This record gives sequence, structure tokens and C-alpha cells, in this order.
Amino acid sequence: MPHVKTLVFTVVALIFIGTLDAWAGDPGKEAPAPVFKQGVLPKLPAKKKQSAPAAVVVTPKAKTAVKTPTPTPDKSMLSGIFIAAHAGGNWIQPDLDFTIDEYSIKARSKRGLAYGGEAGWQNKNWRFNLDVTQSGNDLSASQELSMMSYDLKSEWESKKSSKSIDANARLSMTQVFVEATYKHLVGAGFGLYGGIGGGLVIAKLTDINISQTSYGKTQSARLSSDSVHTWGVRLILGADYKITSKLAVFVEGTGNYTGDLNFNVEGNPVPFGHAKTYQALGGVRYTF
Repeated sequence: MPHVKTLVFTVVALIFIGTLDAWAGDPGKEAPAPVFKQGVLPKLPAKKKQSAPAAVVVTPKAKTAVKTPTPTPDKSMLSGIFIAAHAGGNWIQPDLDFTIDEYSIKARSKRGLAYGGEAGWQNKNWRFNLDVTQSGNDLSASQELSMMSYDLKSEWESKKSSKSIDANARLSMTQVFVEATYKHLVGAGFGLYGGIGGGLVIAKLTDINISQTSYGKTQSARLSSDSVHTWGVRLILGADYKITSKLAVFVEGTGNYTGDLNFNVEGNPVPFGHAKTYQALGGVRYTF
């Protein structure tokens, strides 16, 4: 009987193996659906937890009024081609000496007026320009001369008589100078400068009134002189302030020294010698 059990077991195993080969060799045949127990679900592999993306909060920018920046004026010294105008007072010192009828007379000058203009080029530190300034001063002179006369009838008794001369005139001068000045910025558009100049001086005596009184008699004459051309030099000191990107105001003082002023009045020489003039000027300067 043991042989029978072995034979039966062998037959059953062969049948089972053949059934499996049949399933594997027939691709069109569906595999049997898995059978789950009621109420039991298969365990699936656990998924990794993903953190939720951080919420991006967009905060709208507050609306601010856009202000147009106020242009700040350039406070450096002006540079470029410029023109200027100036005016002020003119003084002549010392008093002028001249000769009439071989008598030396001292003429005292009154304060006069000076005005003019200039044009040139400048950069941050230097200014070069042509300056034309017209000035006029009234001159006055009065001289009383003592004279000795002799009366033959009184045995050479000396008698004192007098002769007086009064003169008034106007001295006009035109100065055409080339100038060079050095500028130094002190701060915030304010600068100081100093320089020298020189060139041509054209002078003339006008409105000459001369009266002579001698022995109780008075004679007067109204005369004029020829123009005199001579040289002149100038020392300049000043300060300026820039008020816009193009415009500056300035004040300056000048000291002027001329060559000999030898006038000719109606054919009579009237030598004045050198003249020293001083000017205090104020003006405006425009740079292109």
C-alpha cells in the first residue's frame, strides 16, 4: 500500500504543475483577482509627509507722493565767456598842480563818477578781460598872488597889490585796460579776487573857466583842451557772489596810475603830470 500512496501523490503534483504552466503560457488569460477578507484593506506603503509651501504674503506698497527735487544751484565759481557792467565813485589824489601865466596853481578835485563795462573769459581760478571805464571829476583852483608895485612919486614906496586867479574845469578820462585776476573760492558761491591791468588812457580837460582879477579888473575865458593819450596801470581787489548758475554780483576797488597828462589849452601848455585815481565800483557779471 505504500507504493499506491506514493503514486497518487506523484499524479496530483504533476497535475498541479501542469495547471501552473498553462496559466503562465496563456497571456490572454487573466490572473485570478486577489481575494480580500471582508473589512480588511491591504496595507500600502506609507507616503512621506510633505510640508505645505509657505504662504507668500504680498503687502502692497504704500503710495507716496513723488516730489520733484529742487535743483540746487552750483556753488562753484562761474566759468566761461562773460560780460559785465559796473559803476561807482572816482577820486583823484593827490591834488593836481598846473601852471597858468607862469604861476603854479594847485587844483583840488571833487568826487566824480566812474562807469563802464567789461568782457572776457574766466575759469575756476582765473579771469582775463578787456575793461573800458569812463570817469569824470570836477576840478577847482583858486590862487591869490601877491605882487609888489612901486610908485615913483612916493620915492619908491612899495605898495602891495593883489592878483587872483580862479579856475574850474572837468577832467574826463577813458581807460581801456587789459586785466588779469586770480580768483579764490571762499565758500558757498562767495569768492575773492585780485589782479592787475594796464593799457591806454585818454584824458581831456573840458568846461575850463578861468577868471583873473588884477588891479580891480576881472577877465574871464572859457576854454577847452586837446585830448591826451598816455599809458596807465591798475591794481584790482574785489569780491563776488554767485546768485544763479549764470549771474554774479561783485564789488571791487581799483588804484590807477597814469603817465604824464600834458594838456594844450588854446595853444598854451598846461602840464598836470601823473594822476592817481581811486575807484570803488559795484556791478553784475553774466556768464554764457
